[in-house]
Amino acid sequence: MTEIYVAPQNLSTLCLKDDGSDYVSENSERFIISEGIPIFLDKESLSNAEKWSIDEYENTKLYYDNAIDWLFASFKEDEATVRNRMIDGLECTPNSKILEVGCGTGRDTEYLAKRLSADGQIYFQDIAFGMVKIARDRIKKLDLKCKHECFVSSATKLPFKDGEFDGLYSFGGLNEFPDLKKTIKELCRVVKPGGYLILGDENIAPWLTGTEYANIIVKNNPIFERSKVPLEYLPQTARNVSVTWEIGNCFYVIKFKEGNPPSLNLDLPHKGWRGGTLRSRYFGQLDGVSPDTKEMVIRAAKQSGTSLHQWLDETLSSAAKNEVYKNIKE
Repeated sequence: MTEIYVAPQNLSTLCLKDDGSDYVSENSERFIISEGIPIFLDKESLSNAEKWSIDEYENTKLYYDNAIDWLFASFKEDEATVRNRMIDGLECTPNSKILEVGCGTGRDTEYLAKRLSADGQIYFQDIAFGMVKIARDRIKKLDLKCKHECFVSSATKLPFKDGEFDGLYSFGGLNEFPDLKKTIKELCRVVKPGGYLILGDENIAPWLTGTEYANIIVKNNPIFERSKVPLEYLPQTARNVSVTWEIGNCFYVIKFKEGNPPSLNLDLPHKGWRGGTLRSRYFGQLDGVSPDTKEMVIRAAKQSGTSLHQWLDETLSSAAKNEVYKNIKE
């Protein structure tokens, strides 16, 4: 499975050293393997927000699971039910190849991996080594059939070629990513066309804004006040987009399929009195005329029995040709 990795900076080939200590790229970049976990981080290029996230999660890793237990209990939600419902959105099969970004201590990783057969694969990532190690140890205790591999990296620079995975799952870390537009673009890059992405994090559902319920949540944790649903950062290739709210309606979950950008039939004629096409109405704009002239043009088009577009196109084209021809003769 390790042959799948490429250098995250330029996607160049990586070679594993004979002693298994690290990977080396074609440009002699070195990525160490610590306790069996590859680390694809270029510390010099990390943003301040990413450095903060590493420190924060390394400092909280030992009691992180306690906080998650409290979270589900406070919302009176069954964790297994919620996580499985979100994972359903991936529409994965037992032999799918799945990437989880921001795995934390592996609580979603466990449910994802259990869905895969011996032909399935799961890669799980986080930016904090300590979190990945806990997740790896959690997964090792399970009797899993699928192949599984963990690594450390930035979410904005993943060590994979384009379209490597059948689906991607990331829940609970998106609000910490410093550049969401760049990050989501990178997440989409590594998913095959037709594959689904599930992205989610804190956000109180809009219809709860201003309620006592929402105010209690925000008072307890201000992150709920600053978070939002990042729909504007989805790429043009996002299809079948849906948004739901989970865990007490305080966490958004975006589901979408990686596909082709929407397309238009630019030359399909309109059947109304204006006529024309999408192409002519967008690319064929001319400087405006006086209201009186516009009214006369509309009347003239109606009397001629043609659409406004056809009358204008034929009349202006004829007049323009006559003027150009006259100038040529002169």
